[in-house]
Amino acid sequence: KIPSPWRLVAVSDSSYKGEDQDSLAVRSGVIALTSKEGIRQGENPMQLIEFVSRKQSRICRSTFAAELPSVLDLFGLATQINASMTELLTGACTAEYLAQALDNGTNALSLEMVIDQRGLLDATDSENNKSTDSSVLLHLMKLREDLRTIISRLIWVDTRSMLADALNKGGICRDQLHELCERCVWTISQPIHAISGRKTSIA
Repeated sequence: KIPSPWRLVAVSDSSYKGEDQDSLAVRSGVIALTSKEGIRQGENPMQLIEFVSRKQSRICRSTFAAELPSVLDLFGLATQINASMTELLTGACTAEYLAQALDNGTNALSLEMVIDQRGLLDATDSENNKSTDSSVLLHLMKLREDLRTIISRLIWVDTRSMLADALNKGGICRDQLHELCERCVWTISQPIHAISGRKTSIA
């Protein structure tokens, strides 16, 4: 059991190249409840709510281009879960109220997004709207807007501690997933880096 108040955390990862002939990247993610302190180096108590592991719907030309849509797709799922959590914690809500809460970033739980692509973290934190891959520019600008309105923190973790890594790559250690399922803990061994957005929570 994780005592309330809680935060919602969405851990996103993606593989760049598929393992078969279609070359589609595989996106993966974990959505869980964690304590009000949020994700930090060390042991993080977490209760698994949902996980994702499936092919992306587009060809990706770089690791950056694979990670960005994966984050946005998982963000969309996390906001739906946050709307459900808002009703569970505050009572029945109208669709209009839930839509406004989504737009204003006032759902019941603060939402943290976790990635392991440092270039994406730096690009999101920058005001530079130039990119060598123009096809991802609008998606990057959307992530910046979401960080200003809905996402409380965008967090980078070292690939060695990436929880969702084993959901998109075949030959990789799954100890962290086992630890999450058996002990409800995610251990991050290296320092993390984060950029903060709008912090809102009523739980």
